[in-house]
Amino acid sequence: MQTITKKDLMELEGYGEYEAKGIIREAKQRLVERNFDFYANPKLGRVPAYIVEEIIGFNPLEKKDT
Repeated sequence: MQTITKKDLMELEGYGEYEAKGIIREAKQRLVERNFDFYANPKLGRVPAYIVEEIIGFNPLEKKDT
């Protein structure tokens, strides 16, 4: 399973720190709602890429065609 962090979002997609933190926070909240209580840990900053894809609409780890 691919995972992603706030730093990855900032480097790969150009999100600012505040926005990247918000995406990770939202991803963790969705995972906790789906009974993955492990993600309730405030020190955990890595989430599965598929949940981030649900939020932003695309997988930020996939190669871009440019």
